Amino acid sequence: MLSYLNSANFGDRLGYHIVNNLLPANAVVTHAALNPWTIDEAERFDLVLLGIGNSINAPAMGRPELHQLLERTPHSIGIFGTQYPYQYKSLMDPGLFGALLDRLTCWWARYRDDIDAFGSTPGILMLPLLTQPEKSIRRF
Repeated sequence: MLSYLNSANFGDRLGYHIVNNLLPANAVVTHAALNPWTIDEAERFDLVLLGIGNSINAPAMGRPELHQLLERTPHSIGIFGTQYPYQYKSLMDPGLFGALLDRLTCWWARYRDDIDAFGSTPGILMLPLLTQPEKSIRRF
């Protein structure tokens, strides 16, 4: 499970606890931070969960170690949105976003806007978690 579990953001930390309750009791879960990178190159996994509903920023998405991990893992699920679209175009090679999507088995985007902006990669199942953010999120 790759996330920003060490972030001060409440949502990022909450997902760390939720994922353990969603998977079977006998599943072995390794939690790792995207920043700083904590996964050894020799480690092998059956499944990588990238994100917990958060956004993945350009420095994390552009990490060669992340792309290498996804290449050597048979199954990977992305659960993230695209809160930082300007970063994907100006702070990293714009082709890296598509390359990352190509390596995922499935991408669960947060909003339809995420898919409309970045989901043109063929052969990947992309489903919005929240299709109408204005009706799904209460703002105070």
